[in-house]
Amino acid sequence: NNFTFNTDMGGFSDENNLCIDQRGFKTIIQAEAAEFLQPQQVSLNSVVTTIAYSGDGVTVTLEDNTTLTADYVLCTFSLGVLQYGDIAFKPTLPSWKMEAIQSMVMATYTKIFLQFEERFWFDTEMAIYADMERGRYPIWQNLDHVKFFPGSGLVFVTVTGDFSLRIEGMQDSDVQEEVMEVLRAMYPNTTVPDPVAFHFKRWHADPLFRGSYSNWPPSFLRLGCYRIV
Repeated sequence: NNFTFNTDMGGFSDENNLCIDQRGFKTIIQAEAAEFLQPQQVSLNSVVTTIAYSGDGVTVTLEDNTTLTADYVLCTFSLGVLQYGDIAFKPTLPSWKMEAIQSMVMATYTKIFLQFEERFWFDTEMAIYADMERGRYPIWQNLDHVKFFPGSGLVFVTVTGDFSLRIEGMQDSDVQEEVMEVLRAMYPNTTVPDPVAFHFKRWHADPLFRGSYSNWPPSFLRLGCYRIV
């Protein structure tokens, strides 16, 4: 059965669920934390390097050699960070947990945003561009839309997988040049200007993320999910 659009089975709904709240999802966590967390309990800009654990408690070592001790530690690292081994666990995590971690996929989705003084592109929410090269700037989304940010002059294109990794290794100017080649090919009868703003995030190269989304591969068993936790 195809449950893609069956919300009772975890599928997508017919409603538009694109989050455009400019406060970001962090607002949800901050609001919850504000009910109990005190400022002196928060350590910002602190990178964890080592977690030493035993039956007697846990010691966390930061990049500046500061140590924190506790009875328990809740780890919220991304799957990519765990797969890269950026955090040293002492003792090392058991083999069954490492197998579950390495069995999943940390994918990279790159959204490339462009802003123009005037909109010249499609009136719909989305458009697809088909190129002879697989994955070359195919999925376009219109943010200058009545449901999103009308009058913003914003449009973005999404690339994934190997193509995402490829552009992360390029200069911004080179990526912009390629994107504009595609956009001008999409509108050959329109004089397409250069954007007034251009931005994309290098999620895979960021050591705090190492990717964008974690996915279960087709062969991944549900048991593996519980083993990661």
